[in-house]
Amino acid sequence: MALRRTANPNRSCWAIFARNWGNEGFCSNHVHHLDRDHIIFHLPQPGATAVTEISREFKTNSSVTAVSEVGLVEDGAEIAITLGQSDDRTFVNGELCLRWAVPPGTQPLLVEAPAPTAGPKLERDQYPGIELLTPAQIAKIQRSLPATPSSNKRHDMLVPKRVPFVPRSAQAASPAAVLGDRVGPLDVQKQAREQRIQSQVCKLLRGNPERPEICNQP
Repeated sequence: MALRRTANPNRSCWAIFARNWGNEGFCSNHVHHLDRDHIIFHLPQPGATAVTEISREFKTNSSVTAVSEVGLVEDGAEIAITLGQSDDRTFVNGELCLRWAVPPGTQPLLVEAPAPTAGPKLERDQYPGIELLTPAQIAKIQRSLPATPSSNKRHDMLVPKRVPFVPRSAQAASPAAVLGDRVGPLDVQKQAREQRIQSQVCKLLRGNPERPEICNQP
């Protein structure tokens, strides 16, 4: 994922996050793997004739990851991130700032600010009965949840290797990658968290005639 943080056509900063594994949010209790060990990001800037890297700051949880130099391509630039095997659960995140050479009069790209959020969101489709609770009850459940241990602490993170940019046209030909969804082991911590939330929802709905059937299960 790459998010452009500025709209200036001559200068842009990108927040970048890359990994090839995940648990699909509330859609799954298993770890899912993307069988690809590298990801290429296209950073658009229509009409760009040159690009210069101003600054970069990337962090990773593995010594095998690498982030390439930035390369100019048609209508923008590309940067490649090597992650290694998805079973290793590596990731890279950080920020990249670029200076562009563009023709006079080039219009800036539209950048929309994300909507503000108030803490972690409890998905209504995931927890039957949660739609019957008041905002205060939902907030109470959120406050009761243990903090998620951070795996992004500065002192635990490494700087990924910096490698040359290789244009796609110069890369060795290889069979097309099959981007399958390989299901891995059960995410036990995530499952326990979801069971705890559902248990609290059912507890708060005790005596409610619309209490969902799942609350009657042992």
